[in-house]
Amino acid sequence: MTTRWRWLLPPLITLGAVAGLVAYGPIPQLANYHDFADRRVLLDVPHWGDVMSNAGFAFVGVWGLSVLQTLRRSGDQRAGMLGYGVFFGSLLLTAIGSSFYHWAPDNDRLVWDRLPIALACAGLLAAVRAESMQKTHEVAWTVVLAVAAVATFDPTCYFKACRSCSFHSGRPTPMLHEGRVSRSVSRCCFT
Repeated sequence: MTTRWRWLLPPLITLGAVAGLVAYGPIPQLANYHDFADRRVLLDVPHWGDVMSNAGFAFVGVWGLSVLQTLRRSGDQRAGMLGYGVFFGSLLLTAIGSSFYHWAPDNDRLVWDRLPIALACAGLLAAVRAESMQKTHEVAWTVVLAVAAVATFDPTCYFKACRSCSFHSGRPTPMLHEGRVSRSVSRCCFT
């Protein structure tokens, strides 16, 4: 593969994926999305297995941030460290947000489960980009990708009358409530 195609292929694949998602349209939330397999209550923690499974995210987030801190103290400034910092910090936020959601799963809490995951993906993408492109514009790309990840969520939809909707590829995706899209969701997300 020529050098030119090596640099053009990732953006072309990304644009193709975005075009496909836009053409496909909104993906509705399944009516039974919040029905989780684990219904146990242990130590007064509902959905015990779902809540406690987030301990792994917390462990890896804290471990990764401590490794990055050790590298920083030693003067090792590798390409991608900022992106990896966002990634590991977001894993820690994922543990907190996902535990909050799984404690009492509903549409209002779902944003706290999904938002840190989107931010983690942005951080990892920024880190890999910085490593593969010799740290070119690392800070700018990390900020742009993190802002883009957060911007995919419309907080007014989550916290106002329409309750829940998130934007994927620029198109709103309403969450189904009790098997149907409520009128307030449709009004908020599609107007």
